[in-house]
Parts: sequence; C-alpha cells; structure tokens
Amino acid sequence: MRYLHILALLGAASVNAQITKCVADNCLRAIRASAFPGRSGTADCRSFFASYVSVTVTATVTSVHTDLASATTTVIEPVGVLPAKRQAGGQPSGIPAYASPCSGLARYSSACACVGVTESADAVTTTITISTSTTKTEVSTATITEFVMQLQNILPGNYVAKRGSPNEAYPRFTTDIAGAAVFKRLPDGQLERNGEILQSSPYSLYRDWIWAGGSTQLICNVDADKFLSCVSGEYEMMGVYIWSQDQNPYLAQGKAAADFEATGGGKVTIKVLPAPAPTVSAP
Repeated sequence: MRYLHILALLGAASVNAQITKCVADNCLRAIRASAFPGRSGTADCRSFFASYVSVTVTATVTSVHTDLASATTTVIEPVGVLPAKRQAGGQPSGIPAYASPCSGLARYSSACACVGVTESADAVTTTITISTSTTKTEVSTATITEFVMQLQNILPGNYVAKRGSPNEAYPRFTTDIAGAAVFKRLPDGQLERNGEILQSSPYSLYRDWIWAGGSTQLICNVDADKFLSCVSGEYEMMGVYIWSQDQNPYLAQGKAAADFEATGGGKVTIKVLPAPAPTVSAP
C-alpha cells in the first residue's frame, strides 16, 4: 500500500516572494484600467491565485516479502516522478489577454498585489491513498529424488536399462523409459538402485559384479542443469563401452575418454529425468 500525503497551499509556487514596492509600468496600468467593460482586474487577480496550488508530496513505501522455496525477496516499489504543482480544479484563468504587457506570472502577481489582491493564506490538506499490487514469482528448483539416466551425446535419447539378469555385468540401454532403471542419489552422493548401493570395480557399476578387493565407492553429483557426473577412486568418468565379444554398447566407469574410444565408444553425457510413475495393474 502506498500513501501520498499532499499539502496544497493556494497560490502560485513561483510567486511567493515578498512584494516590496509597486512599479507603475504598463502591466500595472493594464490591470488598473477601466476601459474594459464587463471585466474587473481585481476579480481576475483573485481567479488567478485560486487557479493554482503548490503541492508538497511525501511518500511512504512498504516492503513486500515473497517466500518461495526458502527464498526471501524484498521488493521496493519506486515512487516515480512526484508532481511539483497541480491545478486546483477546472481550467486556470492564467494571465488575462488585456494584461499582456505583464512579462510573466511573477510580474502579473506582483501587479495584482499592488491593487490589493494577494495569495490566500488558507491551506488545504489532501490525503490520496493509492492501492498497488505487487506479484513476484520465483521458480523453485525441485530436487529429483528418484530418476532415470538419459544419454545425450552418444545414443541420444536412450536410457540406462533395468538389469536383465544377475549375470549382467554392465548396464545396457533402452529407448523405452518404462524399461529404464530407476536410481536414487543419497545425501552423501552415493547411488542406490533397488535398495542396493552401487559401487564400482574396474568398469562395472553393479555391486554384485565386483572383483575381490577391487571395488570402490561410487560418488555422484547432479548439477543445476540436471547433468550427472560420478567418480569412483581413479575412475572419473562414465562412458559407452563397446564389448568386443558381442559388439553391444554398455555403460561403464573409466579413467579417461581414450578407454572408451578404443572400443568404439566414448565419454558419455548423462542427464537425469524424473522416474516415471509406476503403472498399477487393474484388479
């Protein structure tokens, strides 16, 4: 809510100077003259002073707080350009045509003072309340707790598939998201699949397919753009590995891109997507 407090003092702001003496020039003569039937210089002076108000404006602005996803934003509304002078109402009479010898508002008001008409000392206080509505929307970045892995640069659009059998050493791929393996990243960065914490032996990501004493903890990170990166000891990247025995592509953890490129594969970019909702069979 914004409040504007306006103190209006009748009288032209530019003519508040004290009148020290009257100058009998053509401006004053024009006002005193009675050669204009139906017009009164005195009445026109009163009309002139009543036509303008000096405006003093102060503004108080409130703060608007928006809390979304634990983010607090303070919004200060700009007041904008405040008016320095306003008309009191209707059309101002201004300087009458017969007073054209007057060089401006200050000279005309000075001449009016010389015929006994000065600005009024009456003050008018006006309060204007302006209702405003401020809406600030912030997008809350949701944390994906269960996700599937989608390949981006190699076999783009493919997903890391569910494990076909206990003897399957390396994850395969599928184009059907319904057949994708569902993973969960734990607070410490470990990956969980079907309640199983994944570790990495040389190249394999399955815990029950490890070499004795050769498994290391697999720690993964998901960045702001939902890209996945994992490190397991000296194995610092994921890649697509083409197994020579069946020429099928598999997902593996390796030391360098050359490890995968030597097989016909390469380092892979993986993005995490929310896991699809489980299908419920009709009774």
